[in-house]
Amino acid sequence: MGASGLSRKWAMGLAAPLFGLALAGTAVAGEPYDAIASGQMQKMIDAIISRYEDAGLSWNDAIVWDIGPFTTSYWYYDQYEYRIVVGAVPLPSEVADYWENWSEVLTDGQFDPDAFFISDEDALDLARFNQFILATHESAHAITYRYDSEHVARHDYEVNCREYYADRLTVAILDDAAKADSRIAAWRDRYLDLITAMGDTIPEQYRFHISSFKALDKNCALIHVAQPSPDSMQAYASAYFERQRALLSTPLPSFDTLAARLLFARQAERFAQLPPVPERAGLQIETLERVARFDIGSSFNDVADGFSADQAAGFAPDGSLFVLRVTRARDSDHVAVELARPGGPRAMLTEDFEWPRHDAFPELSSMAIANPGLIYLTFDEYPGRSSLFALEEQGGSWAFRQLAKYPGFGSARVMRKSDGSFLLALSDVSGDTADGPGKGWRVIPFTSGISPDSAYEDINVEIDDPIGADLQNRLYFDYLRTVLRIASASEIDTFLGTFLAGNRDGPVNSAELDWVLAMQPMADGSILLLDRDIADRDAYLIRRVAPLGQ
Repeated sequence: MGASGLSRKWAMGLAAPLFGLALAGTAVAGEPYDAIASGQMQKMIDAIISRYEDAGLSWNDAIVWDIGPFTTSYWYYDQYEYRIVVGAVPLPSEVADYWENWSEVLTDGQFDPDAFFISDEDALDLARFNQFILATHESAHAITYRYDSEHVARHDYEVNCREYYADRLTVAILDDAAKADSRIAAWRDRYLDLITAMGDTIPEQYRFHISSFKALDKNCALIHVAQPSPDSMQAYASAYFERQRALLSTPLPSFDTLAARLLFARQAERFAQLPPVPERAGLQIETLERVARFDIGSSFNDVADGFSADQAAGFAPDGSLFVLRVTRARDSDHVAVELARPGGPRAMLTEDFEWPRHDAFPELSSMAIANPGLIYLTFDEYPGRSSLFALEEQGGSWAFRQLAKYPGFGSARVMRKSDGSFLLALSDVSGDTADGPGKGWRVIPFTSGISPDSAYEDINVEIDDPIGADLQNRLYFDYLRTVLRIASASEIDTFLGTFLAGNRDGPVNSAELDWVLAMQPMADGSILLLDRDIADRDAYLIRRVAPLGQ
């Protein structure tokens, strides 16, 4: 089982039902059996991932499988770190210790392996089967969180409901495989005997009782199960065995049917609320380059260092990515500005600019590069105001020039459009001012000049900072693994992304995003993105959006 959504709840999985490999809804005899019989956890993992992908689901390639010793009893999926903790498959010489360990952890030693297993081969087969089941159960948590991140909140974070979501998928997969392979079917029957016997030996003070699948399906919270720890798994095990017994004793829909209803349908609901723009169908995303991660925004150093540093990133007209850094000594009105390529040396542009207002606390919020000698910057200041500056090269040196100040607007972003003009977006993030758009954005297009009388439009949508703008003065926002395009409160559409975290390239309808920090429309019609590398939190990716084949 996996960690919860809003509050971080760790999770573990016990013997979840077997994973059976299938292709597009038809289980393929031999493949799941071979993975189990191999006695190798990695082969089991490969088969598990293939099952989801063969069903048309998108597996998160960033997930790391952490394989511990065969005695590992606390299995879990960590949705924040994209990590699944599993145990190795025991060798034949380790099987006796394997079952003794489970007996002690789950039943206080009351389950007697010698009395249950009919032979050494029976004990080995079910040990391998059980490890495959465990890994499948955790993978079912991962795929459920991926497509339906709200499933835990939907049931008020009840542990039994969270586990039931994973159980339904894994049992359906098992049933499909059993129908296609009699050897899997025999293991399935024997496994039901095993969990019944183990459940019956759990001491009564830990026991739960579920009367039927119908009762469980009607109310997954019919029993209240506490989040377990490695030292308190008996009650959790009882609840698990009861759920599995109910599911394995009832004819269930196929895995593909459940995936359509429980996973694909949730993704479709999001697209129904935020429909994809029609023109995205002809676009593709391609990763161009990986760059070292750098901080964006305000990052205060230790008090002993005596200064703070803010950074913003932006693409130049030629597509080069630059990072602009503003440093300010504490209790000083002077700032220094440096410019660099990611991971490269910084060039000092100006090191002693005096901030024009002594009572303000400026924080660099965005940058837009007009040409090699002109950069526009925005600063957010406390309390509740922002400003637009030009940083210009004049005679071999750089100078600051304040273009406009905006009392009452606590947040500002400047963006370059594909034709080389610019858009300034302003918002009062607190929503307390009377002369701003409240919790929305005021957009002001400009070329080289801007004034308090410049024309503007208000986009009254409560959403955090925009990352880009287009020629129609629409704003673009990173949101739930997508890029939204917003023209007004009634015109909010999905421009990029699938609501699934990742960096998968390809046609936009299947290409994935993680966290887009910057978006730059280019003169040739393409778009550059700065996206977080989901598999390496110390790196960003420069990605390109362009028509298919371009």
